[in-house]
Amino acid sequence: MIAKKKNISFQVGEKLTYSIGYEFVPAGKSVLSVDSITELNGRSVYRITSRTKSHRFFDPFFKVRDEITTYIDTETLQSIKFRKKLREGSYSYDYSVDFNPDSMTAVSTSPKGTRIVKIPEFTLDVLSTMYYMRTLDLKVGKTLTVTVLDNDKLYPMDIKILRRERISTRAGTFDCLVIVPELQSGGLFKNEGRITAWVTDDHRKIPVLMKSKAIIGAIIVELQEVEGLVD
Repeated sequence: MIAKKKNISFQVGEKLTYSIGYEFVPAGKSVLSVDSITELNGRSVYRITSRTKSHRFFDPFFKVRDEITTYIDTETLQSIKFRKKLREGSYSYDYSVDFNPDSMTAVSTSPKGTRIVKIPEFTLDVLSTMYYMRTLDLKVGKTLTVTVLDNDKLYPMDIKILRRERISTRAGTFDCLVIVPELQSGGLFKNEGRITAWVTDDHRKIPVLMKSKAIIGAIIVELQEVEGLVD
């Protein structure tokens, strides 16, 4: 049985706004928001949404309008439902998963049809992983492993905590932990290679900067604005 998880890291009303750029070229923005607490399949769940769009001047080259939504159990932070709607250039993809923790299965729907996937205990989706990570006790030199389901495939994700650094962003200066999640999968913008993230070294563990490789150069995701943070 999955144990209850105390959450002192985020709350309903939290909104994180990021700028997204390729090297020195501004490309778009992404907004992560904890929208509400609702009921789903008899469970109390957080509804969390990621919305990403390219800048208007960038649209003729590569227009992005992505929306990803996760519903996670408020007590265990287990994924319960996941929806992904990607619109990136000429690429269009819709994918959804209903997680059934009791039967340890997940039912997915995609252009390929409906599929039932067997999942291990406490399987997460690509968005809920970030929020679950924020509730963990992250210590330098430690590696944490979670299981992620995306596009009907199960991936072990190792989260390595490398060091502490103080960095400045448009949202302010923060004492951070530098972490490297080894899984790269679809999401905000297509990427490949190593991702490095800087998260605040406090109980919130807010991602303030992320860098990764892409086909046309390094992607830099930087925190711009914050609203509704936990005290």
